[in-house]
Amino acid sequence: MPENAGAAPPLIIWIHGGGWANGDKRKINPAVIGLSGDGYAVASLNYRLQGLSSHPAQIHDVKGAVRWLRANAKSYGYDANRVAVGGGSAGGHLALLLGLSADDKYLEGEVGGNLSQSSSVQAVINMFGPSALQDYADVSRRFRKNKGSDPVLLKSASPLTYLNSEAPPLLIVHGGQDKVVPVSQSINLHRDYQQAGLDSTLHVIEGAGHGGKLFTDLSLQRMMKKFLDSHVKQRNVEQSKVLNLAGKPVVSHGLSNQKKTSDIDSRQNTPALHGFHWIIGPRSGLAGSEKKFNRLLREIEQTLSTNSLISGVY
Repeated sequence: MPENAGAAPPLIIWIHGGGWANGDKRKINPAVIGLSGDGYAVASLNYRLQGLSSHPAQIHDVKGAVRWLRANAKSYGYDANRVAVGGGSAGGHLALLLGLSADDKYLEGEVGGNLSQSSSVQAVINMFGPSALQDYADVSRRFRKNKGSDPVLLKSASPLTYLNSEAPPLLIVHGGQDKVVPVSQSINLHRDYQQAGLDSTLHVIEGAGHGGKLFTDLSLQRMMKKFLDSHVKQRNVEQSKVLNLAGKPVVSHGLSNQKKTSDIDSRQNTPALHGFHWIIGPRSGLAGSEKKFNRLLREIEQTLSTNSLISGVY
């Protein structure tokens, strides 16, 4: 947890690499640890390793950890509604798979329980992790080790299989001379994100290989901070724009005196919003794309569903 955090800080979850067969949560990128000084809570997790367990055990563990972290947010003091995930190499792959497969029941699993909690995240950082396992011979060999040459398995474990219009914002960092995971994996991922109209930033470190000091320095920490500040830390402000729709009246019911939601600044006057029965609409009142509206509406529904004083979103 960051020192002197004040209000509940956003959370970044880090997933270690190691070819899915090695590694430990104690090995965390120093640049990520540095984010705690920038106002972020940081968590690092373990998952079952290849050799003892095969796909989808790893993603089941990761999703179970995210649900647990959400369920215990109040105990630790971070914000369960502002969560980002990241990782390097195999950890980057799992972070990306987590971020893109939010609604996939097969990959969700039931590890650790807390099934009422969501495993979705608001942003993803992928450092040199593969995104299309079918196109990567070395990864194909590792994943096939326990289950034979099963193309269905590779497709299921490939993050790009789950790319959809609601995918969270993505920061990709890759070495230009990576001989383990070809940089083409990240270039193609970035291209597919952009073609889908999604938010993706690709940073190729020229001369860098698969990991190393260039992925742990202060400049990388600043890059991650800028990305996270934009897509996670300021997310509550963006939500308030949806709650305070302009245009046609949007009325909150539930108290004796009805008020237009647009007349309430949810960032400054949150007590005025508690206990209301929310009606959000119409869509024409929201500037931006319908995809963005639908994503933010689901996030608001999740937030309000955890408050017993609020009866629903319509």
